[in-house]
Amino acid sequence: MARPEVMILLFIFLIAVICVSPNPAATRKEVKRDHCNKTVDIYEDVFSPEVTPENVGKPMTCWYRFRSFRGTPKDWILRIRFKKFKVGTLVNATHCDNGYMQVVDGNAKTELSNRKEPGLFCGETEQAQTFISETSFVKLLFHVDNFTDQTYFSFDSRAEQQFDVYLRYGQHPELYPNRRGQVVAGSYCERVFKDCRLQTCYVQSPAYPGVYPRHLQCSYHLNTRLPFIKLYIENEEFNIDGQRCENIMTCPMRPISSGAEHCPYDYIKIYDGKDGNSPVIGIFCGMGKFPHSIIGTSEDLYVEFVSSPAGPLLNTGFHFNVGNWPGHVETAGSRNGTCDWLLTSEDLAASGDSEGIFLSVAHWYPPHTSCTYLIQGRPDQIVRLYFPSFRINRIESPIAVFDGDCGESLTLYDASWPDDSRIIKTFCDTFSRAMEKHDFVSTGSALFVRFESKTGSYSGSSLYYWAHYDFFNNTRYGRPIPDSVCDEQFAAWV
Repeated sequence: MARPEVMILLFIFLIAVICVSPNPAATRKEVKRDHCNKTVDIYEDVFSPEVTPENVGKPMTCWYRFRSFRGTPKDWILRIRFKKFKVGTLVNATHCDNGYMQVVDGNAKTELSNRKEPGLFCGETEQAQTFISETSFVKLLFHVDNFTDQTYFSFDSRAEQQFDVYLRYGQHPELYPNRRGQVVAGSYCERVFKDCRLQTCYVQSPAYPGVYPRHLQCSYHLNTRLPFIKLYIENEEFNIDGQRCENIMTCPMRPISSGAEHCPYDYIKIYDGKDGNSPVIGIFCGMGKFPHSIIGTSEDLYVEFVSSPAGPLLNTGFHFNVGNWPGHVETAGSRNGTCDWLLTSEDLAASGDSEGIFLSVAHWYPPHTSCTYLIQGRPDQIVRLYFPSFRINRIESPIAVFDGDCGESLTLYDASWPDDSRIIKTFCDTFSRAMEKHDFVSTGSALFVRFESKTGSYSGSSLYYWAHYDFFNNTRYGRPIPDSVCDEQFAAWV
């Protein structure tokens, strides 16, 4: 038999083991709490809560914050990779049924934040999708009305210094601190760009090159020193509402389209001017290589980017560059409207030049545009017009589709108005040959030039020309001979 002292020691040891060992129920509670309402570390793998008898079929809401940065937090951003995601169902691209995920980028202390209207992500993605924050603070909020094993997600994260995100900031970002524009105080994505030149202005969707947030109302004020301002994409893909779910059989990729009827949910809207009261150039959405450069009529463009309140965890937005189209010249004359000109010999004399110049339309214009040039001399003058440079191309950036011949044309009239009986020459985009350095001379004191486009264009005319004109004295001292071009009869006295 064991001695009493040994029995007492064994009893004390067993009591200690029982007291120290964790309660299994308490352990389960800790596991569940570890998956919901927590501050997570960078690089930590996070999974959706486990389905248990206690939570199945019930509503559930969870939040996740990311641990604060040391040092200078504003210089860092978060790259959150959603490896799997199935939360709720997207209805009509505007509403999340049964559940959603919110991504809150920024807080009251950061320079910008979408915390007031973060929007909702829902649907299903099996391929990894990445959200790249604009700030160093991100909070995820998950909610489901009826929690089952058909709701799940997993994500991890890593921190990066802002300027290390090359696709967002480009080369040498330290030289261009306002390359992405200056953020308007109190906004998440209203930005102002001034004096844009080559590679100095990047117009991007928020969180680019990652998935853009929901419920956005972004505006971009673009400016260059000289006309005509040009908005263009180089090698980046344009992807606004390009897919509404990941399954391409159910949701085929949507090609780039224009018009409000094709872009009811997410879109960019481009205005020809300083604000939303300016003429609308176009509304765009879809996915692919953006086919156009957008060229404005002045130094300013205004761009709006809108995303619907709810949407899929897909679509990566846009990256535009800003420059200006070279070749702007001062024309000696008066303009009525956008492109109707009166060019007189008096205006040319006042300018001090011996020849006047006008160029083809270099900026956007709507379908059925007509631009005119009335070159008017004095009664005793005739007009000469020639083209030092003239190229005829196919219509590359049409606004409207036209399948016939002569979608764009340039017609010269030996008259002061478009008199079809006095046509000198018509150039068409489909079959004409350009005539450089050929003199077109009027018989009277005026020559009328009209450019017409059935298609419109986002980036200027398919007929590219540099036109020179001047005036010559046509005083006649004899009596004109009828039915002749220049015969005169002089009376002689002996």
